[in-house]
Formats: sequence, structure tokens, C-alpha cells
Amino acid sequence: MRQGHRPAGWRNIISPHPFTVFLILCQAVPILVRVLKSLLRKMIMVFTQSHRPEFLVET
Repeated sequence: MRQGHRPAGWRNIISPHPFTVFLILCQAVPILVRVLKSLLRKMIMVFTQSHRPEFLVET
């Protein structure tokens, strides 16, 4: 019984349940979206600052 139980556990580690994968994705996606949004905002800020010399002249 123990010998038959062990390979099943290893199989679960190698290929996890679709439900657990779904839960992990649900937790990971919002974090990824937040990181991407912040990166996009930084890129836009740098882009607008570097391509608008009148801002530098005014200050």
C-alpha cells in the first residue's frame, strides 16, 4: 500500500492539479498586472519628460 502511494505523490508534485494551478494564477495575475502598470507609468513619465524640453525651460 505504501509503495503504491509514493509514486502518486511524486506525480502530484511533477504535474499539479489544474485547480491548484488556477488558484496560483489567480493570485499571480493581479501582482503581474500591478507591476506592468507601474512599469508602464514610469516609461510614460520618462518618455514625456525627455520629449518635452519646454518643461525644462519653464522650471
